[in-house]
Amino acid sequence: MATRASGPWSTGKLETTGGGWTVKRNPIVAGTAKRLIELVWGRPKRVVFVATTGRSGTATLAARLRPVEGWAAFHEPHPTMSGIPSACASRGDMRAAAACYRYAKSVYIRWYARSARIYVETNHLFATVFADYVFEDFGDAVSVIVLSRERADVARSIFELGHFPGTPFGDAWYLDPFAAENVVHYPELLQFLPFEHPLFRCLWYCVEVGERVDLLRERFPRWDWIDLSTSDLNRAERLRALVARIDPGSLPAQLDADFGSALNQKSTFKERANLRLSDAEFRRLVEAFDDAEARWRATRAS
Repeated sequence: MATRASGPWSTGKLETTGGGWTVKRNPIVAGTAKRLIELVWGRPKRVVFVATTGRSGTATLAARLRPVEGWAAFHEPHPTMSGIPSACASRGDMRAAAACYRYAKSVYIRWYARSARIYVETNHLFATVFADYVFEDFGDAVSVIVLSRERADVARSIFELGHFPGTPFGDAWYLDPFAAENVVHYPELLQFLPFEHPLFRCLWYCVEVGERVDLLRERFPRWDWIDLSTSDLNRAERLRALVARIDPGSLPAQLDADFGSALNQKSTFKERANLRLSDAEFRRLVEAFDDAEARWRATRAS
């Protein structure tokens, strides 16, 4: 089983130009490619995605599941749906995301999954950018792993990378905190905060993703929703139960191996950003945000 995300259909600058029809990327070419792949290698029995914030163990999860026989597991394979598809989707314009998924990603999913029973993609943009197109593509044959980590830890990791919402990288990979389409409106939260701080945007992002995942659960109740915590990634029995639920009759014995350390720590990027907070300052900011969120929710409920 191939484990490296590679294939013959290069999308070129599709993710950074916003998509659209070209000679290589259009309904006819994409449809023909998908039919040929399915004719030769078949179609995966089930596709599995994660609904999460990112910085929650998605790379580690893909690595844990990759050895399972008959599974093809990838972390953020090309096209990732980041860049313009993500930035535009954050502001309610889904045209680039639709083009990127329909004319590129849907082909790549089948290519990566060739001969596999189960396709797994651990990509946090699923919940905020392309979940609708997965439903359009695969209907109810979808499992969603809701991978959760303490939101303060997620926010701290994002902040220390310097890639928080509102920066160019943050727009490409996360969400725009000032977009009118958000469920939780960051400017409203700011009214209850003593000042603006980039960590607040990271905490807001975690809250916003949680709200969007809840909405997805309501919209797609026939999908198989599986709750998993980051700490579960080091529990072989929990992962074996996950595999058995998604793929009954499979042989997840490969999960007995020594797991080693977590992946994708991005230590070099954090050192370069040099945005470390003391534990005391971090706790003070988190407490301020928690208080503001509680007051904001109280006003919404009244």
